[in-house]
Amino acid sequence: MKPLQHSSLDCSNRLTELLEFACSPEFEDEMVVARELFMLLAGKVNDEDVSYEQRMQCFQEFFLFEHRLTEPHAGQTLLEVFLQRAQERLEPAEVLDYEQFRSAGRSLFRIDKFQAESANVRDLLGNRNLRVHALCSFSLSGIPSGQVFEARLVNFAGLNFFTGAFIFHPPSVTDLIEKMVKVFLSGGAQVSMGSPGESLPEEETGGWRGFLKARFDTLRDLQNRRESYESAGRKRAVDHLTLSRRFVDIYRLVSTPDQVTALSNDASAPDSTFIPEGPVLSRTSLLSILAQCEIRCLRYRHIEPAKVYAQSLSREGDSLLIQRPERAEEHESQRPAARALA
Repeated sequence: MKPLQHSSLDCSNRLTELLEFACSPEFEDEMVVARELFMLLAGKVNDEDVSYEQRMQCFQEFFLFEHRLTEPHAGQTLLEVFLQRAQERLEPAEVLDYEQFRSAGRSLFRIDKFQAESANVRDLLGNRNLRVHALCSFSLSGIPSGQVFEARLVNFAGLNFFTGAFIFHPPSVTDLIEKMVKVFLSGGAQVSMGSPGESLPEEETGGWRGFLKARFDTLRDLQNRRESYESAGRKRAVDHLTLSRRFVDIYRLVSTPDQVTALSNDASAPDSTFIPEGPVLSRTSLLSILAQCEIRCLRYRHIEPAKVYAQSLSREGDSLLIQRPERAEEHESQRPAARALA
């Protein structure tokens, strides 16, 4: 077997094992909460929607890589729990294979050129060019050149792979998205509850410790209420949703590796594996807005996608952008998909 094929198969198998771990009965209650949060962040989909399977794959990876658990694993992701347990039962070399998935992260990409077994892509939010391969379960050839999409990238065995969880944005909004990303990057939007590029005073935010404390207190409150609902035998779906809405804004700020960051400039703040120091672009909130736009395009097919995106970005993008991008020219849209291999 060729080295690329071996790496692709090995990466795919390791990812499958991680996803199966996330679906174990131990985390069923967490999955209920995570799904509600994911729907709030990325838009709600129904079973009959054409993008349902793609969105559920996105959710599974969100649950594995981004969602942070309540007690007894408060603050950890499922990947971190898996790696912690793996040290007790696997050989060091095997643990290192799974450790590579710490590099997994979401971004916006554009296909520039196809090669024999890979594609040259532009990471729009990372502002870099990459050569990316597909896992053995699908092919990138089903994605047309110039297509802008959200995907999760992982570096495994020295190669870049897309995991297979995609959100494709209509071709008619490509110009709009690229202009908006340029404004977003030039504005230097940071993780902050104030204006883009502007941090609130330390006494108002409490720094990153204040954000984490508020988040953990809310998650603990959620856990206590859920246990109360169970003991009383009451239905909890509506209650969970209502409570989730209370902390979804905080969750957007401190839920993912690219956003669990020191929000203050306190030089005395201790270093931490989970809280990298320094400003970070709030790309998760940006991707959430775009994901919701994609869902709205499915809901309102009679409205041109460019109008849906422009309206949503004007209404919800103010928290991220210093200025609003110009509207893109409208084109005929079509929704591609990564072609599954038989």
